[in-house]
Amino acid sequence: MTPAGVLDELRAVFATIPDLPARLADLLEAPRVLLYGQGRTGLALRALTMRLAQMGRDADFLLDTAPAPLRPGELFLVNAARGDLATATALLTRARALGVRTAVITAAETGPALEHADDILRIPAQTWNGASALPLGGQYELALWLLGDLAVDILMRRHGISAERLAAGHVNLG
Repeated sequence: MTPAGVLDELRAVFATIPDLPARLADLLEAPRVLLYGQGRTGLALRALTMRLAQMGRDADFLLDTAPAPLRPGELFLVNAARGDLATATALLTRARALGVRTAVITAAETGPALEHADDILRIPAQTWNGASALPLGGQYELALWLLGDLAVDILMRRHGISAERLAAGHVNLG
């Protein structure tokens, strides 16, 4: 696989979901967002959490040290690429019981996690098996990271946040 081939694959994925970044940006307008994912997709959601915080948004990643409790009206956003992540399903069930809006980003058409989500954002990308030359869901992982950055770009434009202002929210120790 060449870099051009990877970009062609991602271009094909996003050609089928042109409105998905705006849908995610709309969800991220919640007064507070708690994000959760595992493995490499968890890293992509951690990156999204960091960008939201740099924008001045109230956002935490569940596995960080001390996220605040969820309250009604807030958003719990989970990645469950194949729709069957047991931990995500349990956490979504608990969040819904608290009156929190729940959303899942996934490639799956069905699955237990999706049954507990108020909103489902589907990325039609390969997770484990498929035609992509990228191994073990690399296509989905890259699409997820890009989706987060595209949603952040929409939010920045929507709220008049410049790149300089975003940079001012970045740690200044290095």
